[in-house]
Amino acid sequence: MAEESTGVAAIASGRLSRKVLAGLALAVALASLGFLFVFIETYRHELGSERGNASNQVNRLLQVSLENAMLKRDLPGLEDIISRLGQQPGITGVLILNPAREVRFASDKSKLATKLSFSDLGCANCAEAGLRSLERSTQLVTLDGGEEVLRSVNPIPNRQPCETCHGAVSKSPINGVLIVDHEAHGIHAAAMRAAAAMSGAGLLVLLAGLGTVWLFMKRKVLTPIMALDEASRALAAGDLRSRVAVDQADTDELAALCRNFNGMADRIERGVQEAREQEAFLKTLIDTVPDAVRVLDEDYTVVMANQAYARQSGAELSTLVGVPCYLAHGRSERCPPTLEICPFHAITEDCTPIKYIHEHVRANNGPIQVEATAARLSVERNGRRRTLIIEVIRDFEQQIRLSHEQRLSEIGQLAAGVAHEIYNPLTSVRLGLRAIQRRTISHSALDQEASDYLAMIDGEIDKCISVTKRLLDLSQVPSAKLQLVSLSTIIPEVVALLRFEAETHGIAVDVDFGGEDLRVLATDAELRMLVLNLVQNAFHAMSKGGRLTITGQYEADTIVVRFADTGVGIEPDVLPRIFEPFFSRRADGVSGTGLGLTISKAIASRYKIHIDVASSPGKGTTFKLAFPRPECHDSIA
Repeated sequence: MAEESTGVAAIASGRLSRKVLAGLALAVALASLGFLFVFIETYRHELGSERGNASNQVNRLLQVSLENAMLKRDLPGLEDIISRLGQQPGITGVLILNPAREVRFASDKSKLATKLSFSDLGCANCAEAGLRSLERSTQLVTLDGGEEVLRSVNPIPNRQPCETCHGAVSKSPINGVLIVDHEAHGIHAAAMRAAAAMSGAGLLVLLAGLGTVWLFMKRKVLTPIMALDEASRALAAGDLRSRVAVDQADTDELAALCRNFNGMADRIERGVQEAREQEAFLKTLIDTVPDAVRVLDEDYTVVMANQAYARQSGAELSTLVGVPCYLAHGRSERCPPTLEICPFHAITEDCTPIKYIHEHVRANNGPIQVEATAARLSVERNGRRRTLIIEVIRDFEQQIRLSHEQRLSEIGQLAAGVAHEIYNPLTSVRLGLRAIQRRTISHSALDQEASDYLAMIDGEIDKCISVTKRLLDLSQVPSAKLQLVSLSTIIPEVVALLRFEAETHGIAVDVDFGGEDLRVLATDAELRMLVLNLVQNAFHAMSKGGRLTITGQYEADTIVVRFADTGVGIEPDVLPRIFEPFFSRRADGVSGTGLGLTISKAIASRYKIHIDVASSPGKGTTFKLAFPRPECHDSIA
């Protein structure tokens, strides 16, 4: 991109350079041609004048000779003089006209008896006054054949000796006209030679002037403009550090323009840097929000989202921005506002935030229940007012996991209290009891009945210590690493913890694994919580007594454990909703949290345990757990 911009700048600068150079050359050439034309005409006129003056001097001498010949009436001598004169180099013809402008004598005999006009004599005013107004003159004349000659016109005045033939001077002031035509091509050749010399000198002056002006223009005008153009293109291409080099000694307008450009570029760079820093800060700020956040434009497009939203959706953040918002709902078109809560339609004019529950679809096509809080935001972007929707989306599964972890933490605190308040005193009692037993055995101070009582007390203390240990196991924080856990051990221990509740409600619990040691990959604490929730859920369904049967066995590549109760059962319209968060329909009439089965579902999903539920109202419910066998279990992400 930078090379392309540099090439374009070079082309543009080259065009400008050529234009400036062509303009200067044209202006100087036109001025030179004008001066040359004026010089040629002036030189030609001056040369003609000088030639005319020289011709006039010759004509005066010739006129004297002719007058003498005429006075002597030596006509043959006069004709000979004219003929000889017409043969001289540089003279094309000699004519003598009478007062009537007829040719009486001529070096070219073909012109005898012809009559010349006043224009041929170079006297336009003579048409009215006659030859009286004719004056001596020398001028360039073009003959009928197209030949150009330098014609010298010399009026021959009447004199007293000539009055005998020509009459009185007062009546006939002009006896005739002597015309001598000189070749004009010499004048043209001299003028052209002078013009050529002048042109050569002018060309050298022109080239020198052009070179000087070009160097000045290139250094003072074109080079700064080229640098300014290149810097502006680089700045437009994104190079914010592009500047124009300016000599501090330059104080002309172009230098001031370059300094102003550099100042503008500095302000643009600072503004862009501040905008980038602010954008990075806002991006970091929104990414640190633990809940998923996305911003929707008024055309239902996701214009911004944070990393929590990407993790929740199971996709890369770049694929979630710039796409329609309804794709997150697994739709290919906008959600019908009559069937789904759409924040664009649901938020009223007072912009009060709303809260609603939606089902989103992860990238792996897995559904997810979310709780969204939306608010309307009106901003001005690109010169127009736009309405945005800010959605804060919470994953119910994550909330349940947090609730589960909080519950485990509370149980852990309870277990720690039990360990401190019960376990330690029981241990002390046990030590004291065994000390009494040792003394009674050594002294035989007690009878058999007393010894049996002491043994019974010792056994009950063991049971209390065992219960305390089970509480401690239940309160352990789940490990991130999978363990090989025995269902044959965990389930009986959890049931033992709930023995008092079972006896209170008249519930019998049967555990039968067919003598098998059923082992699965999980974490001990979460598996205990799963069993605890299912057993308690069965107890709640048998508030007036009943039987819970827990069985386990190998079936193909799975380990199947069933929790079958004889409770009130679940209505068909309620059965699909039992795993929904905060949904509670306990048969004992107690208001529950509605999280027990949801937590169980989340734990089962984590360890790839498949849960099936079968229920008949009035007959009972069976929860079936299908565990993958350890050798068939995939690693859990």
